[in-house]
This record gives sequence, C-alpha cells and structure tokens, in this order.
Amino acid sequence: KEYMNLAENIGLLVRQISSGAIQKIEITTNGELSQLNCSPLKVAILKGILCRNMESVNYVNAPIIAKARGIDVIESKSNKTSNYSGLITVSITTDSNTHCVSGAMIAENTPRIVRIDGYITSIAPAEHILIAPHQDKPGMIAKVATVLGSNNINISMMQVARKNNAVGGESIMIFITDSQVHIDLLAEIKLIDCIYNASYVNLSPEKTTEEAVARV
Repeated sequence: KEYMNLAENIGLLVRQISSGAIQKIEITTNGELSQLNCSPLKVAILKGILCRNMESVNYVNAPIIAKARGIDVIESKSNKTSNYSGLITVSITTDSNTHCVSGAMIAENTPRIVRIDGYITSIAPAEHILIAPHQDKPGMIAKVATVLGSNNINISMMQVARKNNAVGGESIMIFITDSQVHIDLLAEIKLIDCIYNASYVNLSPEKTTEEAVARV
C-alpha cells in the first residue's frame, strides 16, 4: 500500500523526462516486492505514465488504454540483492529515446527516487522539480541557479550526481523548487553552455493511496 504513490510518481517522472510515442514499458520489482502481487503497482505506474498526455486516465482504465494503444508492457521480478528492501524500476522506450527511473521506500513513509538514467539519487517526490543533465565542470550549478533566482523561483533543495563517479564527465543536477519552472525558462537553461537538456517534472507527493488500493 505504501508503495502505490511512489509507483505512480515513478511513472509520472519517467514519462516527463521522455519524449515521443511510447512503444514499451518495462516494470521490474526487487526485494520484498518480488514476493508480492504487484498488479496494483503496475496499474499505478501506467496511470502515472499515461495521465501526462491524456485526460481522464484512472486506476480502472489505465491498463485498458495501454493495451488499446499497442504499448508493450513487460513485468519482471528479481530476488537480486539491492540497498533497499523493495525497489521499483520503470523503463520507457519511445520512438525517440529510452529513460529509466527507480524508486524505493528507504524507511516507513519515506519514499525516494533513487536512480534516474543511471545516476544515483535520493529525491523525495515533490511538486516542482528541475532536472538538467550537464558536463561536470565548475560553475554549472551557479549558472542554472542564477536563471532561477533572477526569475523569482526559490530553490528548496539541490542535488548533483555523477555518472560512473567520473570527474569531468556527465552529471545531473536536480533542483526542487517552490514554484513551476515554465517552458521559457527551460529554453533559457538549455542555452547554457554544457547543459545537455532541462526538464520540468511535476509529481504528486501528497496523494493518498486508499482509493487507488480499493479500486485495484
């Protein structure tokens, strides 16, 4: 039950950092979740993914819509040991790219996004998130923060992760903000030298799961 909101937010996040028509969704559960019936989590993930581009998606019709659209939904379970008692990983393949997001409960009622496209993270689902892959070099965080600050967007949390822990390689910066980062600001951030992309992600951290569990 406590994983339902996390599952939906994983779906929301992975869809918002991807583009193009969805061809395949892969859902993997690890640890204690691999021993359970994860059908409700699958429904929550599909709802999170599909509701970004469609109206009136709910826990009842999400699997039906995915099937009608010809989306290949693949589920797998693994007993492979991880750092978490239960881990959910969702990968989306579209006609233009593939993205992968993992989430876990690191303690009771403490959900975290723990991996984004190979970057190790620890992010609580939040309403306003800015994600910007970039080259790992001095001054990159300050440049993005300046754009946000000059547009009166307050930063409540920031995290940087390196891919393969390589200095000077690819990194990702993640800002949790107090307000939405609009498309014009995303365009401005993308123009910063050595910023590879910028995505605004809107999650639902406070959503209750009782209704979802009852329906599925």
